[in-house]
Amino acid sequence: MQPLVDALAAAGVAVRWSLGLGEQRDAHRLVERHGVAALVDLAAHRTAPGDAPKSARYWLKVWSDLDRPAPPSPAPAGNVVPFRGRSAPAAASNRQNLLAALGNIESRENA
Repeated sequence: MQPLVDALAAAGVAVRWSLGLGEQRDAHRLVERHGVAALVDLAAHRTAPGDAPKSARYWLKVWSDLDRPAPPSPAPAGNVVPFRGRSAPAAASNRQNLLAALGNIESRENA
């Protein structure tokens, strides 16, 4: 546990450590399964500078999400036609459109 404690402190993640024996085992298993770096990285991304210290129990719940598989992406239904984006118009045609719009504005101002 000490490498995790030290790494969290070095990353600026303040933790209130008050775990029971079973929770300490859970933390140890998470370190073995995912490594100290992964746990610290997740905690650092969820902590802003100056945040109040969170309890170690809070972090155990956050870190336990690493054990859950990501939900599968839904497959498109058979009646769904995939969107095909239009190709971008050439830069010259954009320029011509802008010049035409400016010409229209000038002709309105002169009328």
